[in-house]
Amino acid sequence: MLPIYLVSIVAVKPDRLARVEELATALSNNIEANEPNAVTYQCFTSGTAEAPKLVVWESYADQAAFDVHNANPKLQEFVDTQQEEGNFAGPLDIYSLDAFAGWTCGNPDSKI
Repeated sequence: MLPIYLVSIVAVKPDRLARVEELATALSNNIEANEPNAVTYQCFTSGTAEAPKLVVWESYADQAAFDVHNANPKLQEFVDTQQEEGNFAGPLDIYSLDAFAGWTCGNPDSKI
């Protein structure tokens, strides 16, 4: 089966960035502990201090692994908490990526 690649980007309210980072770190730790076929889950900040963005780079071994991720109750809890606390400054944009070239250092199986 083919791997699944995603990048998610959302604008964050500047005064809520630390809280978003806290919640995203907790979610990332949960995914690492409970989703063995989640290959990559990395959180980044981008933008400026006045207009920060959360960027999440994700990859999953296959569709079944992605389905497990989507069923993780901590993922929905993360989304719900962001909405309840009003942490985001705009909609969450999720982009599905189709790989056509590239590699990952130290992982010979990653060559596309």
